[in-house]
Amino acid sequence: MEYEIKEQYRIWLSSVKGITPKKYKFLMETLGDAQPVWDDPECAREFLDEKTFKSLKQMRSEEVFFRLFYTLEKSGITAISCLHTDYPETLLDLYDPPPVLYIRGNIELLKEDRMLAVVGTRTPTYDGKKTTNEFVKTIANEDVVIVSGLARGIDTIAHESTLQAGGRTIAVLGSGLNSMYPAENIKLSETIIETGGALVSEMLPDEGPQKWSFPMRNRIIAALSKGVLIVEGKKTSGAMITAANALDLSRDIYAIPGSIYARLSEGPNHLIQNGAFPALSPWDILEAERWGARPEEKTKDQKKITLNENEQKVVHLLENQPRTFDEISKQTQFSSSELNSLLTMLVLRGIIIKTPGNSYRMQ
Repeated sequence: MEYEIKEQYRIWLSSVKGITPKKYKFLMETLGDAQPVWDDPECAREFLDEKTFKSLKQMRSEEVFFRLFYTLEKSGITAISCLHTDYPETLLDLYDPPPVLYIRGNIELLKEDRMLAVVGTRTPTYDGKKTTNEFVKTIANEDVVIVSGLARGIDTIAHESTLQAGGRTIAVLGSGLNSMYPAENIKLSETIIETGGALVSEMLPDEGPQKWSFPMRNRIIAALSKGVLIVEGKKTSGAMITAANALDLSRDIYAIPGSIYARLSEGPNHLIQNGAFPALSPWDILEAERWGARPEEKTKDQKKITLNENEQKVVHLLENQPRTFDEISKQTQFSSSELNSLLTMLVLRGIIIKTPGNSYRMQ
């Protein structure tokens, strides 16, 4: 990408260690642009602490300047400042918008109107994984861009499910684009780009993840999106930080309700208690955002599944909770061979599923 000279100075200034989004915004508003700082660093001295000013002086060199843009070109990364026409307007809703976004992939995707953030715990339950997969696939099929953080758990499932549905997704990283975290998602990140998606970060390309960078990343996820869906997470989780950012920005907040006894349902249940929209179906979100109309429900005759008497006994036991083979055997009095045959047929017909620990539950 070719950069205008003014844009180059803006990108350079944002790369100076100690220039936070707040300081950058203040300098731009006070001095008019970044070029005056390059021309005469002394004009910024009174607005910066001694350590940051020293860093500014050290980085005001042509070697540093050209190395930055060489790294971008070599890595296939595009940088856009908050004053660039391609910068997402929704990020300007933040009181501390990222001074510069570093992007790999489809830059135009950041201007899409239909965007939903999907976030949650790094250690999801079976239900959390299934819910994320089903919700995201349905929503992505309505041409909604799914935004998440490429973290382990719910984030990864959200990106993968979008790709499985043939949709487009944006991954906002808590590290530089040349320092992928977690490393096991490198292949996933490449697939996101290849399928028309984008990787985004406000951190310098070679900068590794920091403790503070993930909460900062979460504000970008919330700001890019029209709404945020929280699947699972404790009340102190990163997903709740994203929800708090979304609330500050007047974004729509959706949450998957769960058992009051489940730790990972603490966050979503708390959000619902405080006004978040309880999402029981992906169509609840699609209809609320006016992104799609719920399909007509199948008639009872279409949905009816024919079960014999013994199959009905097994299904009745599993309607409210999963049970182990031994529990089903004890309550039905079927022989082991007979019960094994019944369970196998019900699994093959897609009526029940077998879960880890030799347990069975309804599909």
